[in-house]
Amino acid sequence: MSSASNDEKGRRRRALFLEACVAESIEALEPTFSEAKLSQAESSRVLLYRRLVRQRLFGTLLQLLEKTRASVDAMAKSSFANEASLGNFEHVFSVFLNERGPKTPFLRDIIEEFTTFTLERFPATGAWRSHLRYESASFRVLAAPNDTLRVSEVDAALPLPLVRSALILALDHAVHHDEIEAMPAWLLLYRDAEFGRRVLELTRSSHAIVSALASGRALGDAIVAGRPFASSISEATYLEESAALLADLSDRGIFREP
Repeated sequence: MSSASNDEKGRRRRALFLEACVAESIEALEPTFSEAKLSQAESSRVLLYRRLVRQRLFGTLLQLLEKTRASVDAMAKSSFANEASLGNFEHVFSVFLNERGPKTPFLRDIIEEFTTFTLERFPATGAWRSHLRYESASFRVLAAPNDTLRVSEVDAALPLPLVRSALILALDHAVHHDEIEAMPAWLLLYRDAEFGRRVLELTRSSHAIVSALASGRALGDAIVAGRPFASSISEATYLEESAALLADLSDRGIFREP
């Protein structure tokens, strides 16, 4: 058999393995197996590969999204969840594989792909959305690369970039508390010097400031962006509180060199 034929056979086999992993059911694979003229032994190997890959991916998500899974499964038992067509967590995982599937070769990046897909694909509201965003961000904070912390002077006319291990969230449920509360929560998740994940609660105005900095806006513009959410205090008090916020964030190692 020629090298070209072997290459083509290898491509077909890899495509078959991929289809087997993302297919909604084993029954759905029967026409594909028949067309590929697989032997019983070859079919068994493909199904084993499917089971191992799906178990590995599902196990990873279960480990990282424990509270999300519990929240989704609890909703699946309610009439509201059924009307919203969310289903249980295993169903959500199957839909992810069947409709999109992982695009990254790195297992650590699948969490973000799953989160983005799920939030867009399922419109059902509830604490599960906050759980998913919070747990996904918690993992990404720990997995983010290191940056050189800021030691140089800041300039109000220039951006003040955040380290890549710092992420900002605006949630509609305070899922970071021991008791979940249906209330807005503005959070900064970051990694400390000992590589532990930390959570800083922000006010609406401080969240606006940090979000503006994260988007690349100049420091002065970021301070202005937070002012509408602190209209109950004087300009002098607001500037003092903003300076205290920036000093606190600097002490926590949130800023990096450009």
